[in-house]
Amino acid sequence: RTYDSGFFVVRQLLLANFALDCFNNGPHVDLDQLRKKLFNQFMVGVNYFADDHQYASFGHLTNYGARYYGYMWSKVFA
Repeated sequence: RTYDSGFFVVRQLLLANFALDCFNNGPHVDLDQLRKKLFNQFMVGVNYFADDHQYASFGHLTNYGARYYGYMWSKVFA
């Protein structure tokens, strides 16, 4: 039941920080550089693939903004 829950939480933290940093760093942020920095910070022991451009399919960046950061807080309070 709880298999892989740690990975889920770490990935959510990565995505939350990515969303927050996208909006904190302004319109000229280098998404590839930001993702690589955060990926290496949070996903220790997982190989980084520069060509996947995961952020292009991260729909929460559109019309959701930096509010994605609050997703994990809602889990804490629930």
